[in-house]
Amino acid sequence: MITTVEKIAYGIATAQCLVLPDDYDEKWYRAYTFLSDVIEKECDPEVYGFFKWENLEHLTWPKVLDHIETEKHFIAKQFNKLLLCAKKGIVHSAIECTLDSDLNALDLDFQIKQGAQRSGLEEWINGVHDD
Repeated sequence: MITTVEKIAYGIATAQCLVLPDDYDEKWYRAYTFLSDVIEKECDPEVYGFFKWENLEHLTWPKVLDHIETEKHFIAKQFNKLLLCAKKGIVHSAIECTLDSDLNALDLDFQIKQGAQRSGLEEWINGVHDD
């Protein structure tokens, strides 16, 4: 079963690699699944309005799908680390009784940084943030 994070990652990777038809504006995961089906049936995606970004024009369509898959793994890994840090930060704040009872006021950036410290991901998070 594909996770929400993976769907978002597939969508972002697809948008980074392709010019998509207007029908797929902000529906990038759906564009990926349609493209995958078209390529599997050995049809030309350009007939459906899918075009490769200039830097990928030299790749065959199956290779473009491979590239999207590779990018998806990297993006999903980063999102999952981010979510892990947020979770650890929130759990730590709850245990320490420092979590604001008004969760609308939750400082997610602070929770992510705190969770990164607790997860041994401080170096990773410091590479992401420009503090």
